[in-house]
Amino acid sequence: TTGNPKGVMVEHLSLVNRFKYMIDFSHITDSDIYLFKTNYTFDASVADIFIHLLSGSRLIITIDHFDMVEIKKLLKKYNVNNMHCVPSQFLLLIDSININSLTKIHLTGEAVTSNLIKRIPININAYDYYGPTELGEITSNFVEKNKQPSLGKVFSNSKAYILDNNMAPVPIGVIGEL
Repeated sequence: TTGNPKGVMVEHLSLVNRFKYMIDFSHITDSDIYLFKTNYTFDASVADIFIHLLSGSRLIITIDHFDMVEIKKLLKKYNVNNMHCVPSQFLLLIDSININSLTKIHLTGEAVTSNLIKRIPININAYDYYGPTELGEITSNFVEKNKQPSLGKVFSNSKAYILDNNMAPVPIGVIGEL
């Protein structure tokens, strides 16, 4: 981020489709215990909160947004099995605290690299979501060991267009902007 607020209005129109897709894709159930450590004003927080509440998951809310001592304590105290991180935060967690209770991690906001994929513990299912702020997440990928990182596939009931600098669709295989 540039540090300057964009002032982007995110409409509610597509939220039901998005939430249902994310719940199904990530196998979120009422047995999940989700650690919410994101600032509630961040666009990703809407999905973080509601996909878990709508699925009946338990939501554990941190006091601070990314305090390693608090996260370590909450992971252990509540046996948290599910959380969201940008990849650089997840690498910090792997290196700093015991994350044995985690079985699901939702990755967004930064590219998932081959190095990160190699470091994901075997007991954790990683789900990578991508999308510009104006749309929220719109693509998903189940991160698998020994596979190249990918943006994955577009959510069901959604379309994505790859455009050139003039906002015209580009042919398949040509680089453009989502």
